[in-house]
Amino acid sequence: MTPAFTRSWSDAFGSAYMTLEGGTGSGVILIVARLEVTRDALTALETLSAFKGRVVLCALEAMHAAPLLAALHQVEPSAVIALEDVNGIADRGAVTMLESGEFVAATGLEYVESGECAAWQSSLSVPDALEVSSLAASLAAIQGLPVLACGVAQLRTALEILHSRSKV
Repeated sequence: MTPAFTRSWSDAFGSAYMTLEGGTGSGVILIVARLEVTRDALTALETLSAFKGRVVLCALEAMHAAPLLAALHQVEPSAVIALEDVNGIADRGAVTMLESGEFVAATGLEYVESGECAAWQSSLSVPDALEVSSLAASLAAIQGLPVLACGVAQLRTALEILHSRSKV
């Protein structure tokens, strides 16, 4: 079955979601991206050949904990890919300092961010993987999800790793 975009929606934070449906079976992979790289991520996803399961791309205006946690809650993924500004694939990262302050989402929703997010380690060990500070990857790892962080150019490879090494 050729993958097809089947649904799009937004949440209370104004994050945009797009669902790509594959064949029957497998789980849901959440791909989290900054708004500015979403077009490149969509292009990469459109070139995928047949796969099983569902991929949900979440485009965020800002990488803040509150909208990321909302995405994890809404999508309930089996695994997560955090698109970061890197050239490679990461399976671990250092502590991430949150951007502190009061914020207003595009929808008018107000929220507060402060503190730090723990260092992360994926349950997937990838040879020659990078170490990348990634709030999205850290939050997914805290929830016990298989997670990788990568650049858009490595998105296909990261998806293949998740499909081959996890129960996704």
